[in-house]
Amino acid sequence: MFLATTSILHYPELDEAGSSFLLEVLRGLPGLRSSIHEELQVSGHQYVVEEAMRRQCDEEEVDWLLTVGGTWPAPGPLSQQVVPAATRSVLERSLPGLLPWLRSEAWAQNPTGAVLEAGEAGIRGRTLILNLPGERQLAALYLQTAARVLVPLLQMIQGRDPTEVLTSPDQGTDRTINAADASPGSDGHGRPVHRPSLREADFEKFLKQRRA
Repeated sequence: MFLATTSILHYPELDEAGSSFLLEVLRGLPGLRSSIHEELQVSGHQYVVEEAMRRQCDEEEVDWLLTVGGTWPAPGPLSQQVVPAATRSVLERSLPGLLPWLRSEAWAQNPTGAVLEAGEAGIRGRTLILNLPGERQLAALYLQTAARVLVPLLQMIQGRDPTEVLTSPDQGTDRTINAADASPGSDGHGRPVHRPSLREADFEKFLKQRRA
């Protein structure tokens, strides 16, 4: 099982019932254990969302940043639909095939949501960023579909050779753990006790180059 430090950014508000539902879905994803680093609420203009996302990627150095909400059509230039634009602004690598695939898989159960939802996905540094819609069941469909590729995708973002990852029968890495050996969360939601290294020397070198 692959351990991924994960932060969740809720826009424009954090709904406790929705958060608990999402955490249950995350705990059930096959092959992946999400150690929740932080859940936070952010609202307002696009630059506020961008700054929150950059902090999670550049300072907190999480493996996976999920955003929830802020992806539905809205009248411009109001701030209801700013998460996709904020995501595009902070991404350094796009994953153009991921969201269309998730939408196509969700089509049978929620065609309207699959068509109208406008989320983005991509990479900043060594962090995977994925926008989820605010509607719970559609977000769950996205996560359950994405689980089929999350482990090899996260391994590649952490620097593994794609050929090695895709041909390895167990896709094992030094980040792979047994669920029974992982420290449990402190609050019953899988929130972190253990936070793995992201090859700190390499990431620090990357940050210095980016700031130069």
